[in-house]
Amino acid sequence: MVLWIGLLCLVGLVLIVFEIKHKGQTTQVGSVLETQAAPQSIEGFNRASGPIPLNFPADHGPHPDYQTEWWYFTGNLEAADGRHFGYQLTFFRRALAPPNETTPRPSEWATNQAYLAHFALTDVSDERYQAFERLERGAASLAGAQAEPFQVWLDDWKVMETQPGLYQIEAAEGVIQLKLNLTDRKGPILQGDQGYSQKGPDPGNASYYVSLPS
Repeated sequence: MVLWIGLLCLVGLVLIVFEIKHKGQTTQVGSVLETQAAPQSIEGFNRASGPIPLNFPADHGPHPDYQTEWWYFTGNLEAADGRHFGYQLTFFRRALAPPNETTPRPSEWATNQAYLAHFALTDVSDERYQAFERLERGAASLAGAQAEPFQVWLDDWKVMETQPGLYQIEAAEGVIQLKLNLTDRKGPILQGDQGYSQKGPDPGNASYYVSLPS
């Protein structure tokens, strides 16, 4: 399965790639954290303008100084009966206002963060593709992300670090269910210039991109 996601203005990216075991088979899974600022409302948000130090595991977590970021996991799986599947699970975080323009409120429902999740599964043998989306506020434990231990979730869709280097993915919609254990096998590789990857000629049209291939 190939999924294309296009953005106009990228301002930060972190890529993690894992090797997983699924019913006796080895497959590759990718997870991406990407931050973006929309050109019409970037005032008050950070943008990628050059190389910066990237520190892990802290930079696996959310970056509220950036307007938009996402974490995504994709992979190809082979079941015990030989059937092939492709999957994708993505979590987006969108800031509704810059941190310095947010007024604290006492309600547990108060937030300036919105989360969107997208879950898709391709059954190659049946030539069937199914996709689902959810939207929640980043408050009242409905959706959120954290760095240590890493976790990102929306309702009961989630990716969490169960112990150092070990991660679990869970997502379900009706009879469509995904539950995987992932292992980070190698250290980070910085893409571009020390992790800074220019996407276009204008300032801020860039991303911070780090991969951990298995």
